[in-house]
Amino acid sequence: MAVKSLKFFIATIVGAISLWFFYKLSYYPFEPIDITYYFNIISIPGLDSNTNSKIIFLLFTLILSFIYHLLYKKIASKIILKGFIVALIVFSLYIVALLLAFGISRVNYMGIYLIQDLFGLLIFYFIVSLIYRRI
Repeated sequence: MAVKSLKFFIATIVGAISLWFFYKLSYYPFEPIDITYYFNIISIPGLDSNTNSKIIFLLFTLILSFIYHLLYKKIASKIILKGFIVALIVFSLYIVALLLAFGISRVNYMGIYLIQDLFGLLIFYFIVSLIYRRI
């Protein structure tokens, strides 16, 4: 059981690092950003904002990996395709949440950023699907 948990955490950490690099080193038409900046809103008492945002980002990627873990056995396909399908499921839920929160006009305005987020999810789940259950 400990080995499976270790594989889960290693896959998540490598996926989180690759996701951070994707956002930090993005090329045109995307904007390079520090993805941890968006996690500054949530604070943990006693930590500075830089450390806090990195911990919250890691917890967020753990949640994303847990979604992959839950759907791993339910999706009957090859490993790479599992990552692609889970990324599309999560992205669909993300779009629905944005539509409910902001409306269609705001979502249309954010189109290029949503494409960047889709690529980010695809990269994250591609890395997680390659590493998870393989090492």
